Amino acid sequence: MPWHCPFPKTYDGLDGRYYYHEDPYKWPYFKFGEALKPEDIFGHLHERFNTAPIAIMDKVAWHADVVDLITMSKTLDEFYARLEERKMLRLDELKSAIASADVLDSLSKGNSK
Repeated sequence: MPWHCPFPKTYDGLDGRYYYHEDPYKWPYFKFGEALKPEDIFGHLHERFNTAPIAIMDKVAWHADVVDLITMSKTLDEFYARLEERKMLRLDELKSAIASADVLDSLSKGNSK
C-alpha cells in the first residue's frame, strides 16, 4: 500500500512547480520534466521499487492452514474468504512478532521506548 504524504500541496510561483512545503521528504522529482510528481515518491515508486512479495508462512504451516480452511468451507467463495481472513490473522501475528523483536532489541541496547 503506498504511503500518503500528509503535508499540504502548495504552489511555488517562482518556477511554476508544486512542492510539499515543510515536507522532510522533498526530492527533485522535476529533474525529468513532468514525468514524475511529488507524491510519486510514496506512490508508484514505492510500490515498484520498495516492496517485494514474500511468503508469510513456510510450506508446512501454509499447507496446514489450507487443509483446515478447505475442510470447513462449503463453497469456493467461502474458502477464498476464509483464506483472506487467515492471511490477515497471520499478518497481524507477523507484525506483532516484529514489534516484539524491535522492543527486545531496543531493551537489550539499554534504550527504552
